[in-house]
Amino acid sequence: MNQYPMLHALVRWGQPLAVVLAGLIAAVGIWAAIASGNALWALLGVGIGAIVYGLLLSYVELIKLVMDMLLPK
Repeated sequence: MNQYPMLHALVRWGQPLAVVLAGLIAAVGIWAAIASGNALWALLGVGIGAIVYGLLLSYVELIKLVMDMLLPK
C-alpha cells in the first residue's frame, strides 16, 4: 500500500508537469504578443515560463530528496 500517494505522483509526473506548465505560459505570452502586436509579451512569457520551469524542477528534486532521506523503503 502506498502511504504517500501525492509524493509519489509528484516524483513520477513532476518533470512532465513542469514542461507542460512552462510551455503553456510561454504559449500564452506568444499569443498575447501576436494579439497585441507587442513583442514584449512574448519575451515576458518565455522568461516567466523558464523561471517557472526551474522552480518546479527544483521542487521535484526537493521532494525526491525528502522521499529518499525520510521515507522508509
